[in-house]
Amino acid sequence: MLGPPGDGNDGFLSTDVSRALASGLRCRPIEETVNDTWTWLQADPDLDHPTFGLDPAREQSLVDLARRR
Repeated sequence: MLGPPGDGNDGFLSTDVSRALASGLRCRPIEETVNDTWTWLQADPDLDHPTFGLDPAREQSLVDLARRR
């Protein structure tokens, strides 16, 4: 399940994909998708690789704020 009932994914999760499967759609294992995506990201030096997570200084300021509350 991608989320709780009523989270906006109801239509997405109940879509009939039988025609796509009959036309040859292959659902890849998640491991294969992750590995291929990682290989693709590493292979292209021109891609603008996003930085994930908070800046360490910002994270520390939020931790400090939470501890004071």
